[in-house]
Amino acid sequence: MYLLNCAFEWKKENNIIRNYFVHEKALAHYSDQILKDSIIYNDDDFNWLGIIKTSSIINQINKKELIKHGLYEYYYEDKYSDQIKWRGNYKDGIKHGLVEAFHWKNGYLLRKEYWRDGKEEGIWEQFDQETGKLTNRAKFVKGKQVSAEWFYENGQIEIKGKFKNNKQHGLWEYFDEDGRLSYKGHFKKGKEDGIVTSWDRKGNITKTEILENGKVIKEIK
Repeated sequence: MYLLNCAFEWKKENNIIRNYFVHEKALAHYSDQILKDSIIYNDDDFNWLGIIKTSSIINQINKKELIKHGLYEYYYEDKYSDQIKWRGNYKDGIKHGLVEAFHWKNGYLLRKEYWRDGKEEGIWEQFDQETGKLTNRAKFVKGKQVSAEWFYENGQIEIKGKFKNNKQHGLWEYFDEDGRLSYKGHFKKGKEDGIVTSWDRKGNITKTEILENGKVIKEIK
């Protein structure tokens, strides 16, 4: 059994407060100004030490016994301890809803995810850690990726395409930084299949082929 020895720092958004222990860290979850629970951890890998339930006494428990529910926030350590590292929602111990990760120094959003009952769902986005600009986007349905897009620094789409069973499947297109199409082809089970066309920067077709299961069976140009 351990007694609390902490100082509280209020975070106004989402009814979350942070508090710091002498040798450990903790997160306290409030709702309507009533303490619901607090999670105690001691390192960046979130090795759980205990949980408080409307009490100043911490009961030792192991990690398997801890069931997370609601909004959780984690922060960087030392000189960047005021910078949020990760924020996400849980339902009955599994990720459910929005999850976000942030850069340790500038606070830029690095990754935005959506989960439903522990499975990837909806639009996921990743951002450059130096500029904060969008670098790629993916769409998931019931835990499986169905499409993806990559972006140039100027915001123009570089590549976009579809997936099936985690393999390229369907239409894929590549573009130059000015938005001109440079490649167009269809994929089947991860391999080019069908008509594939390439263009130069002036918009002229440089090559057209017909492929089957990744192998060229006819050159049109």
